Amino acid sequence: MFWNKKVKTETSGLEMKNQLEKASKLYGANPNLAIRIAMGEETVSNGILSAAVYAKVCEEAEKSNNLDMMMQIANALHNSEISAESQKLEFRNPDSAIEKMKEVVNARREALEKTLPKGKTYEMVVEEEIENIKKTMNESKSTVKDVLGSLGADNK
Repeated sequence: MFWNKKVKTETSGLEMKNQLEKASKLYGANPNLAIRIAMGEETVSNGILSAAVYAKVCEEAEKSNNLDMMMQIANALHNSEISAESQKLEFRNPDSAIEKMKEVVNARREALEKTLPKGKTYEMVVEEEIENIKKTMNESKSTVKDVLGSLGADNK
């Protein structure tokens, strides 16, 4: 399981179990909503802690060996906030595959941030690069006909 079953917080173990049951029901009823909550794209309702939903989504991703989902969770910028909440409530298992992926992602982000120009964030640099690529693509639009013509092929 993704979450740590030993709950040592001020909140009662029964309440934690209740939170995990609510998160399981939410995931069963609407997995896409649960995933969006875990990624920080949606807010939680009905008194469910986002950390419990996060733990359930992580558990399901690991149980089904869904590498794409695990990578999305690990790469989500929201993961540091939710991870801190999960750790505080002891839902988080520090030995899970997703936690190990997050360590690598965060180390890479830190290394990248050291190489960024002053005053620029990772997101700003990525956005600039995307705009440069779009601009280059628009400037050098070649049609299939142009490419085939340059190769001496007839496009009929």
